Amino acid sequence: MTALSNAGWNIGPSTGNPNAYGSTNDYLDFHNSGDGTGYIEKALPSGGNYAVVRWGNQYSRNYAEVLIGGVVRDTTSGFTDKTVSVSYTSGQAIRIQEVLTSIVGVWSIDICHSP
Repeated sequence: MTALSNAGWNIGPSTGNPNAYGSTNDYLDFHNSGDGTGYIEKALPSGGNYAVVRWGNQYSRNYAEVLIGGVVRDTTSGFTDKTVSVSYTSGQAIRIQEVLTSIVGVWSIDICHSP
C-alpha cells in the first residue's frame, strides 16, 4: 500500500493488503480491516477519456464497486475477475472500493483515448 500512496493514490482509513487470501504478484488485493469500506482513489489523467479496468471481488461475501467521479459505474459480487471500460472527463477520479468484508482484486488500470 505504501507504493500506491507514493504514486499519489488516496487510500481509505484501515484499508490494507491482506495478502492472505491467495493473492499473488499478479494483482493487488485490499480491504478494510473492519466492517467499513476499503478503497483506493486517484484523479484520472488528462489526455485520456476512458479507462479499462481489470478487477474483481476476491471474497464470497458482499460486493465491490468501481466509481468514476463519485458515480458507481460497475459492481460485482462473489468471486470475480472481470474487465470493464469506463469513460471519464479530465479531473474526475477513479475509486475502487469493497463494501462490508469484501476483498477487491485489481490486475490493471489502462488509460485510453478514443477520438
